[in-house]
Amino acid sequence: MRFALTGDPTWNGREFEGIPDRGFRTFARIYASWAASQAYYQQGLYYQFGYESLEDYLWRGWEMNYRKRDPRNLMAMIDTWLRCDVSDNPMYQKDYTLAMQAIQAKTLVMPSTTDLYFTPEDCAREAAMISQVDYLPIPSIWGHRAGNPYQNPEDEQFIRQAVDQLLQT
Repeated sequence: MRFALTGDPTWNGREFEGIPDRGFRTFARIYASWAASQAYYQQGLYYQFGYESLEDYLWRGWEMNYRKRDPRNLMAMIDTWLRCDVSDNPMYQKDYTLAMQAIQAKTLVMPSTTDLYFTPEDCAREAAMISQVDYLPIPSIWGHRAGNPYQNPEDEQFIRQAVDQLLQT
């Protein structure tokens, strides 16, 4: 994602000297390809939201959204992802398993079965480290966007039921 932005000609190695048009386009296309599953695209679910074509969806639904953002903020988001490690502190000294095992709260881990960011396999591995966890993948073709309440009422209902059940225990 970082290279998508910094591969733009406006990047001088330290900062952007203009609007990174190619960078935004590439960033949005990569993000869109990870955010929804292949089945989401194959079934053309984006048509139900008024998009006229896949190109229209990628332009208006993704690229235009990122063009509203400061590319430096997107770089900061990427840096946060890269440096976010719950174990990188004096208490856990980069022992990720120990840090995860220290979680005592009732925890609900719910990746989408088609999430390409937080895959069900990765989430199951991490969930197994937490003592009071319910691991319940969302059966959805919406990928990373599963449970989006304004577009996906079926997934939202699945999540609400799981949360209600967790709160009742």
